[in-house]
Amino acid sequence: MLLTWKLARLSKYKDADITLIKELLENKTDCLIIDVRSRISFAAGHIEGVTNVPYEDLKKRIPALAPRKDYPIYVHCLSGERSLSACELLQRMGYERVTNLGGLIDWPYGLVEGYGALKRISWK
Repeated sequence: MLLTWKLARLSKYKDADITLIKELLENKTDCLIIDVRSRISFAAGHIEGVTNVPYEDLKKRIPALAPRKDYPIYVHCLSGERSLSACELLQRMGYERVTNLGGLIDWPYGLVEGYGALKRISWK
């Protein structure tokens, strides 16, 4: 337990409840809110107003989305595991204001479907 606490204190990212997204969007807070799930998972249901950057693409896409290392970045996924890994990656890349919002499974509000122009997923 003590080791976990010490490791948490060494991390540069914070943890917050996923419902913080609602406040950030309503207040039009200048920040980047990213969902690190796959495009297919994102299209199946996501929080309106967030940006999808699949974890596998994070390293290559984040510099264009957040060129400043002090820009606030909020990260979530489905369960909180991938967002934790994403926060650790962002920290290693030098980003200073990273917050792990955990998992979409704790989101009490509605979701939207689709991905940009994609309104429906067809498997044919």
